[in-house]
Amino acid sequence: MFEKLLSILPYNPSIIDKFYFYSNRIKSEKSVRRMTLVILVIGFLVQFFAVFSPPTPTLAASPNDLINGGFSSASEAASDCSNNIQNYESILSYYGITCSMVANASTVTINSDTYNHQLYSMGRLPYNIAGESTVNIPGISTPFYVRYLWGWDRPGTTSYYQALQINTAKQSYYLLYPCGNLTSIGFPIPNPPPPPQPNPTCPIGTTGTPPNCVKPTVATCPIGTTGTPPNCVKPTVATCPIGTTGTPPNCVKPQALPYCQTLISTENPYACIQTSKSAQNITESINNANNTKAQPGDVIEYTLNAKNIGNQTVNNYVFQDNLSYVLDYSNVINLNGGSLNSNDEIVWPPVNIGANQTISKQFEVKVDNPIPSTPTSTSDPNYFNLIMSNTFGNTININLPSPPAKTIETVTTTTLPNTGPGTSLIVVGIITVIAGFFFYRSRILVKESDIVIKETVPIGE
Repeated sequence: MFEKLLSILPYNPSIIDKFYFYSNRIKSEKSVRRMTLVILVIGFLVQFFAVFSPPTPTLAASPNDLINGGFSSASEAASDCSNNIQNYESILSYYGITCSMVANASTVTINSDTYNHQLYSMGRLPYNIAGESTVNIPGISTPFYVRYLWGWDRPGTTSYYQALQINTAKQSYYLLYPCGNLTSIGFPIPNPPPPPQPNPTCPIGTTGTPPNCVKPTVATCPIGTTGTPPNCVKPTVATCPIGTTGTPPNCVKPQALPYCQTLISTENPYACIQTSKSAQNITESINNANNTKAQPGDVIEYTLNAKNIGNQTVNNYVFQDNLSYVLDYSNVINLNGGSLNSNDEIVWPPVNIGANQTISKQFEVKVDNPIPSTPTSTSDPNYFNLIMSNTFGNTININLPSPPAKTIETVTTTTLPNTGPGTSLIVVGIITVIAGFFFYRSRILVKESDIVIKETVPIGE
């Protein structure tokens, strides 16, 4: 239309009014197209930043994680290892895994049901699930817990995990992305410690400590005799019969040690301590609160018991109980001599427990009011699952009512869906280019129409 009016105008100046009208319409279109272009550019920038800042899960991390919140890449896991975050390097090196092996690990997807149900996972909290065993790592004061990976699955389901695969000389391992937990094919086998260096000794025929070795000059009696030369005599000391101990005539048969005494070692000094736990709901007057439902504001009293089933005193036993799953929905109101540390562990001063003696400790918590509606963790389905769960020898579960905004989530994947930001970025970019073309075309037409009007209309009109 613009070209048609422009071609007729020199021969028919009377149509200048139509040209005015058309010029005003082009100016209105220019404003609309400018606004459209601005909106599209803003949308393009938002989509652009979405590509380089992808969405991340906002669900709660779990205190059971070896690395709180897990990691997103092999380089991040290697950095956590190199900095020994939460003793991560100490844990991995105990099983022969180095930080360089973590940095070079490949990413794979594993299923909890593979390897004939023989995948084991390590965490920081006890939960009494299938195959659970306690593991003590030298240099770390708190124990760890190894159990079947499929033990976390809900009945009739399996779970997929993204993980870093690492192969050592003895075993294959996986480091789970959501939590950093160490997973192995078969029960994890620790790397044997290096043999101790022998103490230097003096050469045969000399005595002392290197470098101060000297030849002995003191004469000794022949083998089988005692005394000082030349007064060497054969010993006549009586001994107890084989199978007895003591000094004649006081020979007695040794009493057999309880089985637990044979298991005591530097890594397991409390083999003869048998632990148990109970809970009562003081507010509801329920003596055995296990597997019952508590209400907001209820006061729960927990009792920890430690019994020495051996025949010797166990010295410096420390009552230590992790309350992470309990404190999801409650607060401690009475420690009864204990102290609560930053890892949500309640600890009492060391005590000595005599043979066949039982010592108990109590503490009280108050259920939150209202009940928190925090979503369940992706790496630990028992975290914020409306159950106050705690294990000390046995497991105590106290159920809670669901708040209005909370439902029990079933997590079927540990990764967020790909919403196609790259494709959207291309489409928005093409539309922005087209809108820009029409906007700048309108600008040119407006400029051309202004020039034509100035040249056609006489000055002064």
